[in-house]
Amino acid sequence: MRLENLLVFVLSSLLQNEFARCAEEEEAGFCSADSESCKPVCKGQRNLENLLDQEIGSDNIFFLETGPKQTITGREACALESAVGQSGLHVIMVRANRTLDLADNSTCYISSLFSSSHSNKLSIFYLDFEEIAKGTPLENFYTSEALVLSYDYKYAHVADALRLLLVQKYGGFYADTDYVITKPLTGLQNVLASDQVTEDELNAEGHILQGYKVSNAMFHFKKDSPLLECAIRKFVPNYLPHVWAHNGPDLLQTCLTEVCGFDGEIPANKMTSEDINREKCQGVQLLSYRSFYPFAWLSSIELHEQRKTKKEWNNYFDRSYAVHFYHSSRKNMRSLNGEHGILTPEYYGARKPAYLVLALQYCPISYNSVKPF
Repeated sequence: MRLENLLVFVLSSLLQNEFARCAEEEEAGFCSADSESCKPVCKGQRNLENLLDQEIGSDNIFFLETGPKQTITGREACALESAVGQSGLHVIMVRANRTLDLADNSTCYISSLFSSSHSNKLSIFYLDFEEIAKGTPLENFYTSEALVLSYDYKYAHVADALRLLLVQKYGGFYADTDYVITKPLTGLQNVLASDQVTEDELNAEGHILQGYKVSNAMFHFKKDSPLLECAIRKFVPNYLPHVWAHNGPDLLQTCLTEVCGFDGEIPANKMTSEDINREKCQGVQLLSYRSFYPFAWLSSIELHEQRKTKKEWNNYFDRSYAVHFYHSSRKNMRSLNGEHGILTPEYYGARKPAYLVLALQYCPISYNSVKPF
């Protein structure tokens, strides 16, 4: 038996034991154990508690679902599971819908994890976005005509604003749901990075250039951050409904420029970790692009299509805390090239896709909750 298959078998056995405990619980509408298969049997819906009714600390990592859906995909579950296992933080998913559909297998699996012994590390809450925006410059944004005009970008722009409000209110990390978290995040504060670097280039001082703008797909700030205050203040006056990046990465770059004291744009040769540092930028540190974006957005096709051994992939990601898989930019490409998901390890042999290698290590429960992954 291959090592990867043995690992999956052992983890699946452990998971089945965990689900067996569900049979002893009387919680209506939640997972129980099938006496023959010992696999989770889920039915009905789970009502979510309101985030604003909870006591939330500052050691968090937030994930969002701003659309109306009631399910959690296998890859979204992978982001949650990997964060539970690796981040060292309280993992919080915030959703627009008040309910989860437990008939969906991936939703059932991650919800079982959520309701088991890991419950102190993973919470899933409902949130009324208008309520959290009250008393802020974004108070009327979620009912505005400008948001209605966003059309295809509506949910993305809702998430652009919400991540700012959540981290400004509570403090902590935000990450997109197409991440795999691979290392502890507890040592990082007030950090962000760029997803624009396709190859290392140096400035005249020999410092690595970290792209021309930062990304908002993953970042950390303490609550009441000057940079996030800037972004929240500028969000509505500068809102463009039809430009995908304007209200997210572009806005963060504008506010990074402000807190670092630059006039106009940050010069390209100053976008380095040495120049964008805590002393010059009110406590904000620009990290190496490899920290959160070992593959650039423009190189995402290579991340999905390359095949490497487990050792090769692990060596490649050795300097990363997390790996971003750029789901939104891959949706149209998948329909064009016939990509339908990650298959079982036997299909690939020794050289496998990055997502499969990371999933087997960091989110095996989620990987096994749906086929193909």
